[in-house]
Amino acid sequence: MINKRIIIEGEKVHNVGYRPFLLSKAWELNIPNYFARNIKEEDGVEQVEVYLGGDEEQVQEFIEFIKNNYPPKANVSGVREAEPPGRIMQIDKYDRVLSAEQRNTMVQTGLIMIGKQDQMIGKQDQMIDKQDQMIGKQDQMIGKQDQMIGKQDQMIGKQDQMIGKQDQMIGKQDQMIDKQDETQKAIENMHSDVNNNFQDLNGSVKEVKGSVNGLTTQTNQHFTDLKGSYHTFSERMLSMEEKLTQLVEYIGMLVKNHIEKEEKGR
Repeated sequence: MINKRIIIEGEKVHNVGYRPFLLSKAWELNIPNYFARNIKEEDGVEQVEVYLGGDEEQVQEFIEFIKNNYPPKANVSGVREAEPPGRIMQIDKYDRVLSAEQRNTMVQTGLIMIGKQDQMIGKQDQMIDKQDQMIGKQDQMIGKQDQMIGKQDQMIGKQDQMIGKQDQMIGKQDQMIDKQDETQKAIENMHSDVNNNFQDLNGSVKEVKGSVNGLTTQTNQHFTDLKGSYHTFSERMLSMEEKLTQLVEYIGMLVKNHIEKEEKGR
C-alpha cells in the first residue's frame, strides 16, 4: 500500500467541481484513503491538493486519470507529485466532510442569494415606484400631446387663413403688375409726347431767339437814332435858353427905362 500527494494548479481550479469530480473517480477505483482541499497561492494561482493511499495499481491509475482529465470549466496549467503525507483519512469520512462542506457552502450561497433576492425585491419595489412615476409622467405627456394636437389644429386653421390671405395678396399683386404695365406704357407714351413737344419747343425757342436777336438789333439802331436826336434837341434847347436869357434881359431893361421915365415925370 502506497501514499501519494498530487498538486493540481492553474488559473481556474476552484469552484468548478474539481474535488467532487476526483472523489467520484476515487470511489470508482476503490481507493480506501482519500483527501482533497483547495489552496490559493499569494500570486493568485489556484491549487487543488490531493492525498490518496491504496494499492499501487489503484493509485497509479488515479494519477493517470488526474493528468488527462479535468472538469469542463477548469483551466489547468500543471499536475505534479509532491512529498507524500504520513496519514490519510478514510475515503468515506472525507466524503462526509466534503458533503458537509458543500452543504455549508450551499447554505452560505443560499443566504447570499436570499440577501441578493431581498436587494432585488427592494430594487424591484423601487423600479415599480419609478414605473408608477413614469406612468404619471406619461399621462402628463399624453395630456400635453393632446394640448399640442389642439394647438396644431389651431395653427393649421391659421395657416389656411394665411394661405387665403396670400392668395388675395397674389391677386392684388397681379392687379398691381397689370397697373404697372399700363403705367409703364403711359410713361412711354408720355416720354414720346414730351420728346415731340420738346422738339417743337426747341424749334419755337430758336424762332423766338431769332426774333429777339432781330428786335435787339432794331432796338440798338433805334437807340442810336434816339441818341442822335437827343443830341440835336439838346443843342436846340441850349440855343433857346440863350435866346430866352437875352429876351429876359431886354425886357428887364425896358421895364427899368419905363420906371425911370415915370419918376422923372413926377
